[in-house]
Amino acid sequence: NQLDETKPGSSRLASVDLKDRTDTAIYLLSDDKDLYADKVISVSNEGSRGYYYDYWYSPGYWQQGQSLIEIIDVNSPSQPRMERSIKIDGHLVQSRRIQNMLYLVTRYTPYVDGVIEAPADDKQIAKNRQLVEAVTAEQLMPKWDNGSGVKTPLVNAENCFIPTTIDENDGYYPTITTITALD
Repeated sequence: NQLDETKPGSSRLASVDLKDRTDTAIYLLSDDKDLYADKVISVSNEGSRGYYYDYWYSPGYWQQGQSLIEIIDVNSPSQPRMERSIKIDGHLVQSRRIQNMLYLVTRYTPYVDGVIEAPADDKQIAKNRQLVEAVTAEQLMPKWDNGSGVKTPLVNAENCFIPTTIDENDGYYPTITTITALD
């Protein structure tokens, strides 16, 4: 929208369709040569997931989600142009922009195709174990695409914090929470 300096109100210059997005945050960036925004950054969950706080302790809720960062060039305000789209495996929990750094908190639960979430017998448990043991730690890590179409690891397994001792009273939460900084 453009403000009218002669009377209260504004007029629409253009719009950008952020279809099928939830939890969207919008940030303005300037090239610091003037006070006007040169870029708009949209941060959202791809697809519709809705309210997630009730599901915080449900690992399955955090599977197969993606966070989407879209950088929109608004140098020509009446003709916004999608400049870049970045995808990160995991659901967006929160984001902040501090100066020109964008911080994202995402949660991701690895998904192994064919695993039965609540196995009913020893045969299903054995099949699940076989499927999980067939994948590498790298395959279980979240990936990201910087806009090139190539997915690369967001984190390395050896950099993940895992408690040194775990027993059955600790629960089982295979969810990976990451804080990602994008400049």
